[in-house]
Amino acid sequence: MRIAYWINWDLASNDGVTKAVKARLECWRDLGHEVKVFGLTRGNHDQIPFDGEFISKPLHKGRSIRELIDRCLAFKPDICNQRLEFFHWELVKLYRSVPTVIELHTLCRKEYLHQMRNSPLKWGARYLIYELSHRYQYGEAAGFVGVTQEILDQNLRGFRNKPSVVVANSVDIFEGREFPANGEDGKSVRPQVVFTGSARCPWHGLDRLKELANSCKGAVDFHVIGPLADDDRASSITHHGPVYGEAFLQKLSQYDVGIGPLAFDRNQMKEACPLKVRDYVKVGMAMAIRHKDPCLPGDAMPDWVFNFDSDRDPLLQADEFVSFCRRWTAKRTPIAEREKLFILKNVEMRRMKFFEGLLRPGKTS
Repeated sequence: MRIAYWINWDLASNDGVTKAVKARLECWRDLGHEVKVFGLTRGNHDQIPFDGEFISKPLHKGRSIRELIDRCLAFKPDICNQRLEFFHWELVKLYRSVPTVIELHTLCRKEYLHQMRNSPLKWGARYLIYELSHRYQYGEAAGFVGVTQEILDQNLRGFRNKPSVVVANSVDIFEGREFPANGEDGKSVRPQVVFTGSARCPWHGLDRLKELANSCKGAVDFHVIGPLADDDRASSITHHGPVYGEAFLQKLSQYDVGIGPLAFDRNQMKEACPLKVRDYVKVGMAMAIRHKDPCLPGDAMPDWVFNFDSDRDPLLQADEFVSFCRRWTAKRTPIAEREKLFILKNVEMRRMKFFEGLLRPGKTS
């Protein structure tokens, strides 16, 4: 297939989304498909880690979308994959010219409503735009890919007749390098745990991490990687600020256990597959999560995953968490187990099969 990948994102930032897109593009090409990226972005295009057609976000967005669509149609794709963005009327031309699959990564309505509590004007405007436009946008799409079944079910109310499939975020386990464990075993040194996130995203649960760190003080050393204001800091946590690119993975490799977001319940979510957890998998760290992950079997959870009960306060499991961290100090998780659960190629083959089904009506589940 000839696939166009449409995205509206700051691709020069080399953040988690950009890295995930890069790995996905390489995987699709390895599977024998021709792929080209069409991006509305910002920053220096030379810093984007893959080739494509890019236009910097201008004041007159409609004009840029028209230009990018013309470039996309000149590529003559069989299908277009679009990471969900706010609807713009210019996108109708794309949807009606090329079968377009929309990627869904969150519960849009619930996220906007929650964010409105902290920033009513900004997020209120986004919520209004979404409510006025998403039914038209979804109606024009050829199909949907959701990273969890929960995201598909709740976003596609009224569109159950549309083809859809769950394709979780996955990861290139190896990427040509290994990340050996550091330090000694847990009998002689305190476990080092890391959390990547920001107080700007309430579902990350930085406030809950602070409470957990205070409860475990003296038994476990806590670290946070991410942008923090002075008010977000705590004496029980070592703060490292934001780290990007290759340096980020090298930074993660200094720690024993990675902690995923602790407050998806604030978005009324139980299922998720956050990219930061995929980074922990890539490095080979044990990890603690508080959500259901589509890549992890609930009835046979690996012993390198600690589950905070999503219906309980994490503090109630602090002692169990400390014991888990001690077991995984200075260790790396088995590559064979990680590969079986998270290998990128296996996950993306499901997406390619879905795309092919859309091009052959009657073949899509």
